[in-house]
Amino acid sequence: MDINNLIKSLKKGNNLEQNLSLYGNMLAGSYNRIAAYQLAMNVTQFYDEIRESSDAVCKEKLDEITAVLQAVFLDGNADMEMLVNTIDSIRKQVIEEIHDMQAYTYFFQVYEHIFNRIEYSFKNAAPVDEEAFAAEVREFVDMGDAVISNECIQMVMGELPVRMTMMRFMDMVKKGCACYIGVRNDMAERFFEYLTNVVHPLTTDILNPNKETLYAAAQTFEAVDLKAVDEDGCKKAMATFSETADVITDALMPRLYLAELINPLFIYLLTQNYVLAELPDTKKAKLVIKEFLKSEAKGSFLTPDEDIVGLLTELTKKQEKLTGEHMLLENAFYEIVTLYPVQIDGLALNGMYNSLYSCCSIFNEGALNQTKKRQPYFSVDAAWIDAKTIQLQNHYETLLSGTDRMVKRAQMAQLLGELPVVFDNIDEFTDYVVTSLSSCADKSEKAASVALIREMMEDDDSE
Repeated sequence: MDINNLIKSLKKGNNLEQNLSLYGNMLAGSYNRIAAYQLAMNVTQFYDEIRESSDAVCKEKLDEITAVLQAVFLDGNADMEMLVNTIDSIRKQVIEEIHDMQAYTYFFQVYEHIFNRIEYSFKNAAPVDEEAFAAEVREFVDMGDAVISNECIQMVMGELPVRMTMMRFMDMVKKGCACYIGVRNDMAERFFEYLTNVVHPLTTDILNPNKETLYAAAQTFEAVDLKAVDEDGCKKAMATFSETADVITDALMPRLYLAELINPLFIYLLTQNYVLAELPDTKKAKLVIKEFLKSEAKGSFLTPDEDIVGLLTELTKKQEKLTGEHMLLENAFYEIVTLYPVQIDGLALNGMYNSLYSCCSIFNEGALNQTKKRQPYFSVDAAWIDAKTIQLQNHYETLLSGTDRMVKRAQMAQLLGELPVVFDNIDEFTDYVVTSLSSCADKSEKAASVALIREMMEDDDSE
């Protein structure tokens, strides 16, 4: 049946017993095809990067993933349930390790924000012309393209001095959250989870102590008296930030590469039992993976067969069309599982639809999040957003109350740099830049903010 006709028929409630099953099988086949393609591309791009890294833990996980790949694509007699559980377990471990690194990243970013300002107290900073600088920034962010302009505004917001009451701060947070009114609930939930996690307690209690080098550095910063830092101490701190950034990058990158293998493999395994007929493009992607595994075992994939390169090129050219077809199927999923939860369970389709829900979550922005149980979808209203924003306000007030003023301002700046843009027009933003700078009596902090923003603007211009 034609995809459009099937979806229309389902939404009208026609022949649910047949159509719910057929739709689920079609969506599973589409996920399976896209996952096979992504896996084919990613093994050729990231596998050797992980293998050549110095991270023994990641190499061990790669061996486990390779065993699953061989069982699925070479042996052909795989126990799918066992392999799903294996990959799910590896995925959870990798996500947890990535989150560990992200917690360290946040910790050091906040302290680096503070020490960047302290560093300028030892320099002869030139006076800042707030109006002239705001005009520079305005020119930088006024790109014409709304998406690029908003990204530029967020970059600037994360570096400007924060001089406002908690009430004014929360007003900005509320305005940023309001743009999610009318959005689907799963997307809004992810947004609020993200904003909740953006501000952490700045304490080593939330850090993994097994990362010994990073943990020792974090303990040093936790114990420092920020008001008593001298120039030598500041230089040492800046050197430490550079060193910890290297350590985090070395730990984070191979794990992100592992996720690029795990997620499409997980989606492939979750859908494999629900595919009625393997699609031609899926077969081509599987052939790439098979040949890669054979070549990798011989140590010869650095010079891949021309036929394999040709297949990859062919699959890549088709992705726009295939993605369009897939999104047509996937966009209907949210409404279908909301309209017919009882029928899905009553027809014993809950296993397939739960797997599809997990695939949808991973495929759409949830690549580094744990999967959740299937739930109904709905568009969130203003009352839902208000309730979530109140929870967020309580969370922030609890974390930030009693915090050192420099730490509090740094954390607030970090959050403002992550919020959706809260200004209605470019004039409002320009006025905020002027107000932020003119309200800052600390000349070194003001000079540091201006210097860092200029550096960002220059880097952006050079790209």
